[in-house]
Amino acid sequence: MICSPKSRGFVTMATGDEKYYQFARNLLYSYRLHNKKLPFGIICDRENEYTRDFDDVVVIENATFTYSDKFRVFVDSPYEETVFIESDCLVYRNLDEMFELLSGGDDYTAFGVNDDNIKVWFSKPEQLRGTFGDMFTSIPVFNPGYLFIRKSPLTEKIFVDTAFIANWLKENRPDDGKISLFTKGMLRDDVVFSMVMKRNGCRCVAHPSVGKCIYYPNTKRINRINVISGELDVVQDKEYKHCNLLHFSSRRCLEEGLYLQQSMMLNMHQKHCPKWIVKWTGLKATYLKYNFFRKARNRIIEVLSANR
Repeated sequence: MICSPKSRGFVTMATGDEKYYQFARNLLYSYRLHNKKLPFGIICDRENEYTRDFDDVVVIENATFTYSDKFRVFVDSPYEETVFIESDCLVYRNLDEMFELLSGGDDYTAFGVNDDNIKVWFSKPEQLRGTFGDMFTSIPVFNPGYLFIRKSPLTEKIFVDTAFIANWLKENRPDDGKISLFTKGMLRDDVVFSMVMKRNGCRCVAHPSVGKCIYYPNTKRINRINVISGELDVVQDKEYKHCNLLHFSSRRCLEEGLYLQQSMMLNMHQKHCPKWIVKWTGLKATYLKYNFFRKARNRIIEVLSANR
């Protein structure tokens, strides 16, 4: 299906705590530094000072303030073709090519690996057979921090399937594989996103050779990073240069030194602060200072909690 520019766009989500709205606005600021072509919308539970800069705002009713709100992107995006980006990401380069690569795939897809070992998620796959038969002999593995969705009867069905699979996992609690299905008692959304992709016959798109989207917890070293000038070179399994997007993936994102540094640069740039101040904020020493105070603060909290 050939889509006009108005029917394409990027979307993020924020519900509940104000910090998720802060993440979303920082993501928007970083996107607009490096992208001019496509609109950027937000799906949220209310309008506020953080949502007014977005091109499109979709307010949903009956938000749960949990991972399951994220599944609403399958049906509530304001665009026919959507790239969904988690709010705890920042953009470092133009994303047009990323959109084109993903839109060449299925109605629901992501950058990842198809037909990976099912034991990534389930140590005993036979526990799934009673309900799903031999469907899950393998499973796609990808980062759900950035997904492509094309509105269709298939993606409407996928939305229904997310609730069915999430409820089944919570009720049956199958044995964990290499990755735990639950974090602090909460079901992980990435296993649900993977299972609905497999169940509905969709497949991942191969990672691009350049412009990789980076998952911060898997990063061994960052060689260069500057959200204003669009620099992101990292080392994971190998060195990647000129990366497009960094997914911090942390519920405490505002306490991470690197995220604080990069988001502060964004907000100073947005307020037209002098360039030397923005440049100073981008120095590695500043990042180390943020990390020092974050660790010191967390240690103080641990000590005080232990003495109660």
